[in-house]
Amino acid sequence: MIVATTPSLEGYEIVEYIDIVSGHSIIGCNAAKDFLAGFTGFMGGRSTSYEKVVRKAEDAAKAEIIAEARDRGANAIVGLHLDFEVLMLKEKDTFLCMAASGTAVKVEKRTSTPKSTTDHAASTPKQNWDRLAPELETTR
Repeated sequence: MIVATTPSLEGYEIVEYIDIVSGHSIIGCNAAKDFLAGFTGFMGGRSTSYEKVVRKAEDAAKAEIIAEARDRGANAIVGLHLDFEVLMLKEKDTFLCMAASGTAVKVEKRTSTPKSTTDHAASTPKQNWDRLAPELETTR
């Protein structure tokens, strides 16, 4: 599975846009990490305990989005976006929420250079939006 933050992939042609996909992860942070991170914040420096939690949450969210895209028949995800929030419940419970979203697509490796970089109509991939909003008119 190819995953990119860009809207296209160099050397590949998007032949079908499948759907928007997303993955989420919520991970609790314990009191010891909160205490150590507070001490690190006070003294200055990096909090490796929280960095590990962020990496774990990011990996879990990306694994979910990849699994969803694969289940829908995609072989790539473009436009990957990662976002996170810190939730504090009561006064001691801290959770890190990570969300990943992107567009599941089917791509094929290009065998030749596109005819023109400005001739978008000739290379526009099939879009699969009609099932998402059947009331909209398609112009193609």
